[in-house]
Amino acid sequence: MAALRDGLAAIARDHRSFALEKLHVASVGGFLALRPTAPPAALGLLANDCVQHLQPLAAPLGEAELARRRRAPLTREEDALLLAWGYPWVLDRFQFHFSLTSTLDELTGDQLVQIQRAAVDHFATLPPLRIDRLSAFVEATPGADFTLLEQWDLAP
Repeated sequence: MAALRDGLAAIARDHRSFALEKLHVASVGGFLALRPTAPPAALGLLANDCVQHLQPLAAPLGEAELARRRRAPLTREEDALLLAWGYPWVLDRFQFHFSLTSTLDELTGDQLVQIQRAAVDHFATLPPLRIDRLSAFVEATPGADFTLLEQWDLAP
C-alpha cells in the first residue's frame, strides 16, 4: 500500500489541475456515459502517467480474467495493451467517461431514445468540472462498495 500511496503522490506532484469545460451524454459500448466534448491534453497525460507508473503494482491477470476481457471484440492493438497493461482501453485507446447506466442492449429503440433524451436534458447545464486531485478507493471484498482511501491534490 505504501508503494501505491508514494506513486500517486508523485504523479499528483507532476500534474497541474485542469478543467473539463463541457461534458455531454454519449453512448459508449452499449451504455450511456458523460464524456468531455473536447478532452484537454492534460487529461490524457495524467491518465497515461497513472497507467504507466501504477500498473507495475497490480497483480498479474489470471487466465479467467484474460478470457473474460477477450470476450469483447478486441483489435490486435487492444489485445497487446491488455497483455502489457492489464486493460485493453488505455493509452491511445483511453476514452475518459463517467458511466451513467449499465448496458442498455435489452431496451427497445423507443426506450433507448427516451432514456438518452432524459439524460441529455438532466445533464445539459453541468458546470465545468475541475480535475484537481487523485483519489484511491478500496473494494474490501469483491462486489462491495468502494470506499475512499486517500486523496492527493494536483499542483494548482
